Amino acid sequence: MGGSDNKVIGTDCGPIGIAICSDSEFPEQVCHLVDQGAMILSGPVCTDDRNGYLRGRYCCAARAIENQIYVTMSGVCANLPNVGNMDVHYVQGAVLTPCDLPLPGTGYRRRPNRTRRR
Repeated sequence: MGGSDNKVIGTDCGPIGIAICSDSEFPEQVCHLVDQGAMILSGPVCTDDRNGYLRGRYCCAARAIENQIYVTMSGVCANLPNVGNMDVHYVQGAVLTPCDLPLPGTGYRRRPNRTRRR
C-alpha cells in the first residue's frame, strides 16, 4: 500500500508517528511528525546484521534527543527461510527516551494522581 502522506496516528497512549526502518535516518521526517503532534515515534526495523541494527538504533536515539520524544524500536523476530533476504535477522527491541527524561528503575512512569489526599 503506497501513499504520499506522513500523518500522526491517534492512540490511547497518545499521538504516535511511524518511521519504518531507514526512515528514522532522516531528521526532517520525524520533525514533521512531531510538528503534527506526535509524542511517541515507532521505529520498526528489518536488519540482518549488527551494523545495520546499530545504525537504526543510533538514529532512533538521535531522533529521541532532537525532538524530546519517546521512541520505540522493534524488529523482525522470526526467519522466513523460503523468502529472499528474510532468512537472517539481527535486532534488539528498545524504548529510547530523551536524555533528560530517563525512565525510572521500575521501567515505567506513574501518572500523577489528580486528586490530592490529606
